[in-house]
Amino acid sequence: MRQFNLMKLGIAVKMKRQMLGFSQRELGEICGISSATVLNVENENSAPDMANFIKLCDWLGFEPNDFFTEKRE
Repeated sequence: MRQFNLMKLGIAVKMKRQMLGFSQRELGEICGISSATVLNVENENSAPDMANFIKLCDWLGFEPNDFFTEKRE
């Protein structure tokens, strides 16, 4: 079973956003999502819905599968 890793996504989004020189508001505008969504992802407060997750991955050049790990039982 695969499990979503919100911490990995939050760190990756923040690092890539900063590397590109975007504010959270600017990244939100570019991706068509709210700056609050970007903030919540970066702070690991909540996972984006699937549509916003895909938008972030597309715009930032991430593979969505990189944020899922095998769950050990």
